[in-house]
Amino acid sequence: MTDTARQIYEGTNAPEDVQRLADDEEERLHLDFKERTTKGRLLKDKDALKYLAKALSGFSNADGGVLVLGVKDKTREFVPLHGFGALPPRAAYAAPSC
Repeated sequence: MTDTARQIYEGTNAPEDVQRLADDEEERLHLDFKERTTKGRLLKDKDALKYLAKALSGFSNADGGVLVLGVKDKTREFVPLHGFGALPPRAAYAAPSC
């Protein structure tokens, strides 16, 4: 994991941390925001899983990074993650491939 990606990921321990990222940070090589909503439970929505796999594979093919789910790209507004109840946005880390 790159130092930049590690710092971003380790700094997102609570919903407030994700809110800070959304408010203060721009998308860049190691950070991406995705709004993706699903038709139901995320783990049963094949289209959503393909979408997320593509987003994460971009990081793993590069230098690693953090994908924040449940945040609109342009407005940085939080969007509920369907299939997880009322969870706030979440950050996921993608390690670079070896």
